[in-house]
Amino acid sequence: MEQPRDPARGSTAALFGDVVQGIGALVQGEIALARAEVSEGLQAAAGGVARIAIAGIVALVALNVLAMAGVAALVAAGLAAHWAGLVVALVLGLVALMLALSGRAALQIKGIMPRRSLRNIDRDVQTIKTAIAAEGVGHV
Repeated sequence: MEQPRDPARGSTAALFGDVVQGIGALVQGEIALARAEVSEGLQAAAGGVARIAIAGIVALVALNVLAMAGVAALVAAGLAAHWAGLVVALVLGLVALMLALSGRAALQIKGIMPRRSLRNIDRDVQTIKTAIAAEGVGHV
């Protein structure tokens, strides 16, 4: 003979199924948020890198003309050509160093770490642990 179904057992299984579905949806939502945060940070960094690269190319053209003019001016002022070239090279080298350090500081990637998602996941884990502890399950 078929045994009658226990309504408490069916509702527990349904409740457990709902919990599993809820956790799955929560995890998917957190993953989507993390992807969005990382994508946003990478797009901002890529834009900065592109602008720095373009500026560098244009600056090289201008730098050639500037260096030639600087050497010519120092030679016209009475400095030997080899010393004029060295002075201009040192000055431009210092300028290049300052610009490189400034560009590196601008590339400090902020926002690539999905901090909000990590906080939400930590909060979700604590909520689940609290709910399980309230039910009397002590092995989590």
